[in-house]
Amino acid sequence: MQSNTHIILSGMIRILALGALWVCFVSPIQAVEPVKAGETDPVINEEMLLISAFDHIRENRMDNALSLLRQLTVKKPKFKLAHLIYADLLLAKTQALRGFGHLTSSSEEIEGMREEARKRWTYHVVKPSTDLIPDQISSLDESVRHAVLVDLTTSRFYVFENQAGVPILVKDYYTSMGKQGARKYKRGDQRTPVGVYHITEYLPEKVLADRYGVGAFPINYPNYWDRRLGKTGGGIWLHGTSFATYSRPPKASDGCVTLSNENFKEVQPLLDIKKTPVVITSHPVNWISKEAWKARQVGMTALVEQWRLDWESMDTDRYLSHYSKDFNGSGKDYNGWVAHKRRVDARKKYIRVGLSDLYLTTYPGDEALMLLVRFKQDYKSDNFSSRSQKQQYWRLEEDDVWRIISER
Repeated sequence: MQSNTHIILSGMIRILALGALWVCFVSPIQAVEPVKAGETDPVINEEMLLISAFDHIRENRMDNALSLLRQLTVKKPKFKLAHLIYADLLLAKTQALRGFGHLTSSSEEIEGMREEARKRWTYHVVKPSTDLIPDQISSLDESVRHAVLVDLTTSRFYVFENQAGVPILVKDYYTSMGKQGARKYKRGDQRTPVGVYHITEYLPEKVLADRYGVGAFPINYPNYWDRRLGKTGGGIWLHGTSFATYSRPPKASDGCVTLSNENFKEVQPLLDIKKTPVVITSHPVNWISKEAWKARQVGMTALVEQWRLDWESMDTDRYLSHYSKDFNGSGKDYNGWVAHKRRVDARKKYIRVGLSDLYLTTYPGDEALMLLVRFKQDYKSDNFSSRSQKQQYWRLEEDDVWRIISER
C-alpha cells in the first residue's frame, strides 16, 4: 500500500505538474518565503497565502499547506481555486487522486482553475525585481501619476508610479483576458487587443451588470492604429469580477481585462481618465535596469529631436528623409505628403518648432518594431503659427533606420 506522503505528492503532481509547472516546483529557485501555518499578518494577501501553500506542498509540508488553505477559504469563501486545492489535499490523505479537481464536475472549469494555478505560481517563481523597468513603458510627463502594463503572457496587471518621470513598479495583480486569447482583430472574436490605450471614463458598480463587478474603465479600443489595420469591435474595458466568484481563469472574458473586485478597488483611485497610459502586450515583457532604460529613452528622444531640427533647418529633403515610403497620415500617402511639404516650405522664410510633454514607447504587436510618439507641438513661421497635439508612429525599416509611418 502506498504511503500517505506518496499519495499526497502523487495527487499534487497531477494537480500542479502539467509538465513545466512541476519543474518550477522542484526547482531550487525560491519564489517566496513560505507563510507559516497559523500566521494572521493582515498585510499577507490572498495570493501570497496561496503561493505559500504551494511552496509548503513542494517541501512536503502538507499539514502546513492545509492550514494555510483552510485560512484562505475562510477569508475568501468565493476563491474557487483555493477551495479546489484544499478539497483535493484533504482527499489525498485517504486516497490517490485521479486528477485535478477530483470532486468537481466541469472539465472546462477545472482546466481554467488549473491554468490559473499555473499562472499564479509561475509568476512568483520569476517575479521581476522592483528596481527593473519594462522597456515597453516610457518616461512619464509630470501630469501622469501612473501607468499600466498588462502582460497577457503571464496574466499580470502591473501598476507603475511616476517618480520624477521614471516609472517605478508599485503594484501587480493576477488578471484575466479574452476567452480566445490575445490580438483582437474583429468584433465578437473574444480576444483582448494589443496596443497602447488610455482610459476614456469610469463606470461605477451601480450602472453595471453583475459580471463587471465593482467598477469598470473603458479604454479607447479601437485606437487610431487599430483602425488603420482594419480592426473592428469595441467595448473593451478594465473591470472587476462577478460577485459570485473571487477570480476568473486566465482566459474568461469576451475580450476585457479583468481583476478581482478587491484588486480593482485598489487600482481604481490610481487611474486617471484620458491620462493613464494602458499598454497591453502579448509578448514577454523585457525587464531592464534603470540605467539601460534611461539610455533607451535618450536614444528614442534623439530620433524625435533630429526630426525637429531637420524641420527647422528648412532642408526639405532632410526633413522628408524621416518619413517612410509607406507613410499614410493626415489624409495623405507618402507622395501626397512630399508634394504638400515641398509646396508649403517653399513659401517659408523660417520655421520654429517646440515640443513638450513628450511621450515615447515601443508599440506592442506582431508588426515590425515600432515606436509611438506623442507630444504637444508649438509651430511658428513667418506666415503661420499653431499649437497642437501630435501623434507619430515610427517603424524600424529593413535598412535599420527608424522612419515615420504615420502622423496626425
